[in-house]
This record gives sequence, structure tokens and C-alpha cells, in this order.
Amino acid sequence: MKRFLLIFLIVLNSFVFAKDSIEGKGIKTFQGNEGEVFTSIKYYDNGNKLLLNTLTGVIKVLDIESGEVTEKGVIDKGFQFNGVSYSSDGIYKARGTNSGVVEIYNSNSGEFISLKGHKKFVWSVAYSPNGKNLASASWDGTIKIWDSETGKEIKTLIASSDMLWSITYNTDGNYLISGDSNNLIKMWDVVSGTEFRTLIGHTETVLSLAVDKNLLASGSTDKTIKIWNLNTGEEIITLKGHKNPVISLTFSPDGKYLASISKDEIKVWSIRE
Repeated sequence: MKRFLLIFLIVLNSFVFAKDSIEGKGIKTFQGNEGEVFTSIKYYDNGNKLLLNTLTGVIKVLDIESGEVTEKGVIDKGFQFNGVSYSSDGIYKARGTNSGVVEIYNSNSGEFISLKGHKKFVWSVAYSPNGKNLASASWDGTIKIWDSETGKEIKTLIASSDMLWSITYNTDGNYLISGDSNNLIKMWDVVSGTEFRTLIGHTETVLSLAVDKNLLASGSTDKTIKIWNLNTGEEIITLKGHKNPVISLTFSPDGKYLASISKDEIKVWSIRE
């Protein structure tokens, strides 16, 4: 009996520590220019800066410490960026389009590769951790996996009759995570293409996802961010503070911080101590 009680207390303490180690505290807020709309966000320069894509195709860099914003460049100014994903080497940028075409931009050559297969709007794309594959999620209810070098379609997952808004790989790249208009987050085995877990918690469409090791962050049109334990599917904490839908999320390289965008607002949250 004493042995059982000891084991129980050890497990309980581990559980409490795991919960307490997630802070979820908003530490910085930045405001964009009037009328400016951000569409995606990514940590840059070893976590010291944030790379921002805008609705007009202008790419900006935000220095987190000083708050200074500089313009990095323009890709197809006037073209709507949906979801943007960067390859691990930073050379390639992939994006979805309103027509359903997925485009890969080579920053060295300035050339685009077009991947055709989706029938409707593609809002979100994600490179696999090793950069070999690219996943895309569409309003046609499918997830497609592409060879990122050749542009060849590898697999199609019939994910949902609902519109898919977000997609990301887990850290190991062995499964995909999607968010849809039915407020659900689903996990998919990359090899078999089967769904193996559903996370329920948001009250509106799941627009954005980000992963760091065993943590998943999800952003929604319900204006909240939820942090989940990927190993158990448990919701750990809900972050509130945005006034508009949470469009994009990114973890810092060390996993201690999470950055989020909502229309013209950028927030940085402390996640791990």
C-alpha cells in the first residue's frame, strides 16, 4: 500500500509540474500600421526577430527587443499570401493560393514552382522537418503531401467534408496535424494516411497551428490560443488577449516563447520558464 501511494504521489507531482511549467503569460504586444494585415509569422535571427508576411506580399522584420520594424522585401506585391511556410534552410518559401494552386518560391533564383491538385482555396502549407516533403490543406477537405523538390504529389488524405484551414507536422515529421471549420484539430499518420486522434476545445474555426516538441499551439477565430500536450491530447492552458482571430503562430527556437498575430496585432507569450 505504501509503495502504491509513493508511486501515485510521484505521478501526481510530475503532472502538477508539467502544468505549472507552462506559463502562458503575454509579455509583449506590437501594433502594425493602420490598415496593415499580417498573414503569417516566424521567428528569425536565432529568435531575436520576427519575420512577418503581409496581405500585400510585403515581408517585414520586427526586432523583438527594440520594436523596430524594417522591410525585408516584396514577393508579388498585391498578391494575397495565405499560409506561408519556410524550408529549414530558408531558401524555399511555399504558399497557398485562392485558386488552390500551391506555389514554391526559390529565394536564390527568384523562380516559382506551381503544384496543382487542390480544387479549392489553400490557406495553409507546411514543410516537413527534413524539408523533403510539403503538406497543404485546402477548403476542398483534403490534405496533400508533395515532394518539395520535384513538385510531385505523393499522397492525398481525405480529411473532412469541412474546410481545412491549418496544417503542420509534428517535430519528428511522422504525423500531420490539421485544423478545420468544424472547430476540430485532427492528427494524421503520414504513412497510413489515417486519423488517430481528435482534439476538441475551440468554439470556432481553427486557423493556425504550431508545434514545439510535445507542445501544440492552436489559434482560432474564437480569438483564443490553446496549448495542448501532444502526447496525451490534453488541453493545458488557454491564452486570451487578442481582439481578432488568431491567424498565425510560431514557437521560438528554444521553445520558451510563442508569437502570434491577429490582423494588425502581434503578441509574444512566455510559455516555458
